[in-house]
Amino acid sequence: MKTNLILLSLTLFLEYCSCFNVLDLKDVKYTLQPEVCNPDSDFVIVVHSAPDHFELRNAVRETWASGAKTVFVLGENVEFNNDILNEHKKHGDILQATFQDAYRNMTYKHLIAYR
Repeated sequence: MKTNLILLSLTLFLEYCSCFNVLDLKDVKYTLQPEVCNPDSDFVIVVHSAPDHFELRNAVRETWASGAKTVFVLGENVEFNNDILNEHKKHGDILQATFQDAYRNMTYKHLIAYR
């Protein structure tokens, strides 16, 4: 019930935001997606990550996020896209979208996790 209320609130918020063009999320597409979360899950851990932080993502997987549904959110980086694809094939927990991964795009990273 609580999860449904949060999703409804978020959906209404995103619909409200769709009338603004500050962030053009309509042009942002997913290049990698994890499996859809189980609706019965109590929570999902969403981690903002940089493309070259392979070791840090592995540390999270092996420690405090072990056994929990975890999604690592990334933008694109030409230098690391092939390595990220291989990591996604191995772990299946990468959400990557078509914007340049940079600090100035942190808002994109945050919002695509909710779509």
